[in-house]
Amino acid sequence: MAKTKWTDSNDILTVTLPKSGLTADFDMKLLCDGYDTLKHVVQTALRYGVKQKLADCIARGADVKLSDAEAVNEMINRYDDICAGNWNKVGITRAANPINAMKELATPEELKVIEAIEAKALAKIKADRDAKKAEEKAKEDKINLSN
Repeated sequence: MAKTKWTDSNDILTVTLPKSGLTADFDMKLLCDGYDTLKHVVQTALRYGVKQKLADCIARGADVKLSDAEAVNEMINRYDDICAGNWNKVGITRAANPINAMKELATPEELKVIEAIEAKALAKIKADRDAKKAEEKAKEDKINLSN
């Protein structure tokens, strides 16, 4: 497994792969726009669960190594899946989905906020990821042209 260092600023989880210096940010507000209105203990549980799931998704057997770039890409893709409501890649149960669990624990006011913004958050996530991928492609194209 790629060695990782995590930084938690409450709204943003940042993973750094020390060997290469690659980083990725995971904005918890993209998971749930009403995130800042949730109880602190719910926010903490969500951050912990997401961090653990992302770390687990890059774990491999001793004979299989991911490059740092592959590890970051895997975590980004898994976070997109989580934000889309898919905790596991294959077959998801309601209890295993942190968003649904959060909805079950939410007060009626929190539930209204969560439900009202869920679609907006997913659209923003996809737009942000597409923009980032386009930027990375442009950088790659520029490097290829200079070679």
